[in-house]
Amino acid sequence: MYFQIRIYRKKQQELNVALLAADEANRAKRDFLAKMSHDIRTPLNTILATNELIVANTSSAKIREWVNDSNVSSRILMSLIDDMLDLTKIEAGRMEFLEEPWDTGKLFDEMAKMVRTQAERSGLEFIYDLKDEVPGTLIGDQDVIRKITTNLLSNSLKYTRSGRILFTVGLEGRDLLITVCDTGIGIAPEYLDDIFKPFERGAQKIYRETSGSGLGLAIVKELVDALQGSVECESVVDEGTTFRVRLPQREIPDKDALRPEPGESTGRLEDDEQFIAPDARILVVDDNPLNRKVIASFLEPTLIGIDDVESGYEALEMLDIKEYDIVLMDLRMPKMDGVETLSRIREEYPEFSAPVVVIRQI
Repeated sequence: MYFQIRIYRKKQQELNVALLAADEANRAKRDFLAKMSHDIRTPLNTILATNELIVANTSSAKIREWVNDSNVSSRILMSLIDDMLDLTKIEAGRMEFLEEPWDTGKLFDEMAKMVRTQAERSGLEFIYDLKDEVPGTLIGDQDVIRKITTNLLSNSLKYTRSGRILFTVGLEGRDLLITVCDTGIGIAPEYLDDIFKPFERGAQKIYRETSGSGLGLAIVKELVDALQGSVECESVVDEGTTFRVRLPQREIPDKDALRPEPGESTGRLEDDEQFIAPDARILVVDDNPLNRKVIASFLEPTLIGIDDVESGYEALEMLDIKEYDIVLMDLRMPKMDGVETLSRIREEYPEFSAPVVVIRQI
């Protein structure tokens, strides 16, 4: 009995050591992905922003076409980075979900508009139906719902060569029901159980020939499960596929709380209005000179006075010299990051009341 207890304790110690090593490995993986995400996103965001400036300042159709091709590739890479990070967060149980009011019409209308353009370019019919029964305002995490819906719609766009895509949003009981139905290549029955697994894209020839990481549907499944919803797939080869997602959402008493009354100002500029503020000053804080250059280029038409510095220490020095109406600051900077800089501003400049915006990605 004594020896059995010693063996048990030894095995238990070995198990604890192994668990600690596994936790440390997962933590290192998360930290690595977070750092790599920032390091890759920063130049990608600069590329996308610079492309937008090029389009705004050229009348050449050929240049616009080249820029569009560059944007497509950049967004594919950005989406892959997002997918990898999301999956890592979900697996680690670190995905945080918000509970806040969101405008159903605004969210789904914007997504439908974006997908309609892509579908029409591919010669597909796109049908969008937001049922009247859906409340104008629900309580939940609209960014997660956007990601779930985007992945489903992107999947249909990718594997539908002809015909149509039907995007419907309704209610089923108290759940939000999102349905995406297409006339694509379909999924063979033997692969239906695998489509929600990471990096699984089916063995059909067209799946192997189509670009993609195989993470989109895996993330959909993980997010839906985390929200205590459900997702199901029905498919027939060469006829099409239908995905249905049910998500619990809470309704607030005033269904149209986020919608302005007729004639009420939304605070937004009309398309033909030009915002200018020649008397305003903004301080841009970012260690990446390209980011500072892009921001200055975007703000140039507004006539806003712009100062830019590369560190939190320099930002504090500028506050000693000038007054600003807003400070725009990157989160990740060497030596003193955005959060620490903001804390120093609040502590050392209590009279400074202008907004300080700390951004995860500039």
